[in-house]
Amino acid sequence: MPTWKDLWKQRVRWKRGAIENCIQYGFTKTTARYWFRQVFTMMGILVTFLYLTSTIWFAVASQLSMNPIWLSVTAVFIIERVVTVRNAGWKQMLLAATMYELILDFFLQAAHTKAYADAIFKTKKEW
Repeated sequence: MPTWKDLWKQRVRWKRGAIENCIQYGFTKTTARYWFRQVFTMMGILVTFLYLTSTIWFAVASQLSMNPIWLSVTAVFIIERVVTVRNAGWKQMLLAATMYELILDFFLQAAHTKAYADAIFKTKKEW
């Protein structure tokens, strides 16, 4: 998509369509895979929300500290991103190490959350 606004509209439309199709066809052997995908997406949104909320909470309370266990988990994620793009060259590896993709991930999770809310509250479709 050429703009963030276009990407937002597309992803909300796609996710809402997927949710409404699951509801329309119900839970069957054929649709089970799609239902599980929705459940895992919702779990990811919930975990991200809890992570961001707790991080902000502890930062505001001045109790945010660097725990070696979580720093090592973060290092594993960074290494995975760097190794994934190693064939693209050192510049792409350096860029991947910044974890810039988290911004896109948070954006897409917000779009999914909007789609779930729209489907639940049956808001007017605007696309």
